[in-house]
Parts: sequence; C-alpha cells; structure tokens
Amino acid sequence: MEKLSVITINLNNKEGLKKTIDSVIKQTCFSLLEFIVIDGESTDGSVDVIRENERYLKYWVSEKDGGIYDAMNKGIRMANGEFCLFLNSGDTFHSECSFGLSIPYLNKDIVYGNMIIDGKVATYPDRLTNGYFRYNTLPHQASFIRTALLKKRGYDTSYRVISDWIRFRELIMVGCSYRHIDVLVSDFEPGGISADYNKIKTERKRYLESIQ
Repeated sequence: MEKLSVITINLNNKEGLKKTIDSVIKQTCFSLLEFIVIDGESTDGSVDVIRENERYLKYWVSEKDGGIYDAMNKGIRMANGEFCLFLNSGDTFHSECSFGLSIPYLNKDIVYGNMIIDGKVATYPDRLTNGYFRYNTLPHQASFIRTALLKKRGYDTSYRVISDWIRFRELIMVGCSYRHIDVLVSDFEPGGISADYNKIKTERKRYLESIQ
C-alpha cells in the first residue's frame, strides 16, 4: 500500500493542471505515493496533458460529474494510499521535499501543515476546537487525511462549496486524532469556488441550522 494518494480534480484548467502534475511527479518520495486525476470532461486540452503524463498516474478519468465534491468522492473511491491529499489543478506542492518532510508525522487521522496563499505563509493552530470551526477550516491542499475515514463517508454533495469544511469539523468533533506540523506542504492557487465568500456564508448558515 502506498503511503499517500494525491487526488487532483480538474475542469478546463489546462495550465494549472500542468503545474500540479509537474509538482507531484517531482516529489523526492514519489515512489511512496499514487497519483489520481479526476477530470470533469474538459474541452481545453486538459485531457491531452493527462495522456502525456499517463505513465505517472495510478488512475484517471475524464467524464461529467456533479461538481467538485462528486469528483473528490470519485477520487476517494479509487484511492489505495493510507492517506489522501487533495491538490486540485493549479495547486502545487511547495517544494520537491514537501511530501518527504511530512512522512515522519503521518501517524494521526489528520495531519495538516501550512501553505502559501498569494505569496504569504498561512499557518494553522495546533489545537482545534468547535469555536475554531465556527468561522475557519483546514486547508485540504495541505492536509493528509486517513483514507479509511473518507471511504467510510465521503463529502456531502448537497453542498457546493463547504463540504470539506463540514467533513473536517465532523472528524475533529468526534475525536479523530490530529496533528499540526511545521511544514510548508503546498502553494494554493486562489480563485474558484473557495473565493465565493457569500456562498460559503450562506451554506455554512444552512449547515449549522441543520444540526441544531
């Protein structure tokens, strides 16, 4: 079994996909990971990029899906690594050693590092509380999540932009073990659904009301 399944979701982001693939295949511990690409039937040449790098991929598919969390769930179903890390197209490992530096710490259910956003280092707390998750989340681009937990229950596709926040919150609140590591795991490419703050606010309100 590989230590890590890197899952990349892509839709019509050919240049971003190139960056992501390049950063993954250059990892010094590439032999300890498997690489999965889930493409949403792109029409911009992304599939050509995938085919050019097919020898590095454990699995890939290009087909219509029900949104980003449906695509992420597809990747989870194909994952065989002990942990999953989601690097969506445009996101990259921070350095060629990012995965290697993280390996010694992968002994909890969730292990999360830091990442670069807009050229600045984003850090996260060592202790996670219900209060923290009221307004914040963990970065899935820099979080190693035990695959068995994701296979047990994946992401809720009835939400379009907050399902990763929901899953992190649920896992921490039920007592899953976690660890923050002082490693720059990834560089995050801003934009996409994560930038829709009004949508995030609306969906979080709906979710919190549903569990009261």
